[in-house]
Amino acid sequence: MSAGSDPLSVPRETIAEGQQLMRHDVDGELVLPVWEPTGDAAVDAALERLNELDDLDASEHVAVFESVHRQLHQRLSDLNAGS
Repeated sequence: MSAGSDPLSVPRETIAEGQQLMRHDVDGELVLPVWEPTGDAAVDAALERLNELDDLDASEHVAVFESVHRQLHQRLSDLNAGS
């Protein structure tokens, strides 16, 4: 089966570091998922920060993702330590 006949194939573009890959064939507005509470207050607080992304410039997203990652990593460390 050729790549063109595969309905699951996605056209890819080669991009240089720092460039963004833009999909021009997406219909409608892309929406962030709605997070449901996990039952763990520390995890929920970390995930809540993701709601900020919609109001931030894309250049600020990395800092939020890094912060959330640190918080989730800390929570996993706490769980492994028995806290």
